[in-house]
Amino acid sequence: MIEVVVVLDIKDLDSFVEYETAAIEIMSEYGGKLKSAFEPDSSNPQSRQEVHILEFPDLASLANYRADKRLGPMASLRSRAIAHSKVYVASRVIDYEISGAAKSD
Repeated sequence: MIEVVVVLDIKDLDSFVEYETAAIEIMSEYGGKLKSAFEPDSSNPQSRQEVHILEFPDLASLANYRADKRLGPMASLRSRAIAHSKVYVASRVIDYEISGAAKSD
C-alpha cells in the first residue's frame, strides 16, 4: 500500500463536494480510498483548506486512477471547486520507534 497526502485550497464548497464525491467513486475502482479528510487549524477565515490522506494498493493503481478518462470532463468542475492542490506521494514509509532509530520499508 502507498499513501498520498493532498492539500487542497477550496474555492467553492458545493462544487468541491460534488467533485470529490465523483472522484472518490472513480478512485475506488482502482483500489484507492479516502482514509482521512480534515480541515487544519487556520488563522485566516477567508481561506478554506482540506487535507486528504488517500491509500492505493501501489503506484500503478494511482497512475491508472490519474489517467482515467472520466476525470477529463470533470476538469471544469474541479476548477470551480479547487484553487490549488499539492500532492505528496509516499516514496517510503518511516517508522520512528521509541528508541529513536528510524526504520524504513
